[in-house]
Amino acid sequence: MRLLALGDIMARPGRVAAALAIRHIREQHGANIVLVNGENSAGGVGITPATVKELFAAGADVITTGNHVWRHKECYPLLATAPAVLRPANFGENTPGRGLTVLTLPAARIAVLNLAGRVFMDTADCPFRAADEALATLTPDISLIFVDFHAEATSEKRAMVQYLDGRVSAVFGTHTHVQTFDARISAKGTASLTDLGMCGVEEDSVLGMAKEPVLARFLSGMPHAFRPAKGPGTVNGLLADFDASTGRAVALCLVRGSPS
Repeated sequence: MRLLALGDIMARPGRVAAALAIRHIREQHGANIVLVNGENSAGGVGITPATVKELFAAGADVITTGNHVWRHKECYPLLATAPAVLRPANFGENTPGRGLTVLTLPAARIAVLNLAGRVFMDTADCPFRAADEALATLTPDISLIFVDFHAEATSEKRAMVQYLDGRVSAVFGTHTHVQTFDARISAKGTASLTDLGMCGVEEDSVLGMAKEPVLARFLSGMPHAFRPAKGPGTVNGLLADFDASTGRAVALCLVRGSPS
């Protein structure tokens, strides 16, 4: 079973790059399931029904999100009804949507769990307890479990990897837009990467945003309206293989660069 997980989709350049990458990797490398974080797919902040539709049309199987998921209210009804569009499970029962979904593929049943961190982030319930609660609902026939932990602090992300080691197939972080170089498979068979990175304009931007207003804000200390950077997008993510019968990871590699 081969997983392609792509980091935060950043505005239109990220959507275009992700679509090209998904098509190429499915055709050339046989990815069975594609997970993308759509957190910033709409204009660089948030997600909308239009960007959800575009990402699914591009080949995504599940779309995860994070702290910006509430930015566009028109997406609230979709979050409440679409099982493959997730918001972090630890955002509480009174928020629209769900943080866990299960897919049935020919080779295996797969669960995808979305969590949000609390260190340097907006208020949320405990992600560790939320993970326990979500895993307790899964049936034994679900052999593969993938976790997107949308968090800022590398310490919190690595702690989650340790906490879920041997209990899930993979834990990968999102949110910082910078891919880390610590992809690994533990002795218990759990694949991990502290942050997938982003899909968007990297070279002439600051985390996918146009550099000019970001620099102006840093230099002046005054508010400046950010806008997505323009130009060709690149992709960042993870490609990993799993034993569908045991749920253990057997191989992985970083995805980085041109989408084709």
